[in-house]
Amino acid sequence: INAYIKGCMEAFKPFAEKKDIRMEWEGSCDKLEAWIDRNKLDSIVHNILSNAIRHSPDRAQVSVRLQEDCLEVYNSGVTIPEEDIPSLFTPFYRVEKSRNKSTGGSGLGLSIVRNMVLRNQGKISVESTFGMGTTFTLEFTAFDTEEQEKSDEIYLMER
Repeated sequence: INAYIKGCMEAFKPFAEKKDIRMEWEGSCDKLEAWIDRNKLDSIVHNILSNAIRHSPDRAQVSVRLQEDCLEVYNSGVTIPEEDIPSLFTPFYRVEKSRNKSTGGSGLGLSIVRNMVLRNQGKISVESTFGMGTTFTLEFTAFDTEEQEKSDEIYLMER
């Protein structure tokens, strides 16, 4: 999983470099076994990383931390107002209200991410502190070997 997440970060490096954003990695987990569909994991990680970079000002920081049961993506960019957090995963909701495509997407990305996470028996949360940054946390459900043997949709992630 460490190599997989680092690979995702590497894919976003040119995008981050255009804004002089420093990307940092911290992996404290040698092995993560979780219920997750590989294609959905790709979409989830790419959406969260893309948002972290897109919503960070020049010369900001994006950090990714992997622990035994969760993945955290932090950016030191623009914080999300507290009153917007409950609606953040609602389809078409955008914190930036102008609906200008140059300042963000359609407002569907986080809604889709949330649905993919929930369908894979996980959880997603966000914490944003004014002047400090925003952290998205993805929690994964522990892997059950007996269930994996019964299904092709289970993905075992390991190093």
